[in-house]
Amino acid sequence: MLYFLCGLGVGVGVGAAHATLPTTAYVAAGCVASVLLIATVFVRNLYCRFFCPVGAFLGLLSNLTVFRIKRWSECNNCKICEKKCEWGAIRGPKIVASECVRCDDCERLYMDQQKCPHWLILRKKAATAARQ
Repeated sequence: MLYFLCGLGVGVGVGAAHATLPTTAYVAAGCVASVLLIATVFVRNLYCRFFCPVGAFLGLLSNLTVFRIKRWSECNNCKICEKKCEWGAIRGPKIVASECVRCDDCERLYMDQQKCPHWLILRKKAATAARQ
């Protein structure tokens, strides 16, 4: 019979009768890890969003915050913050609090007077009002 050595030095035969419980557990854990890695290609931050206890805690904590992320009326059409959000927490004009981890990328864009359309619209209205 042929034997292989696994990471802990346990001999494993090629037949099913020779497989030991720890080896089976390692194979199962490897399969689960492989599926998670492959699924991460299709779902952004899969582990952090759905399996990580810290991510779950941040999701719960974000619902309890008193500091809500501000939104302008132009946020319905702009989509700059929605594209910038790594966590997929911004969907249209709405911020999904359970997905938001308060990285504040959208807040920095929101306050950037060169990128946020709200500030650009205010500047155009002020320039138009000044000309009249």
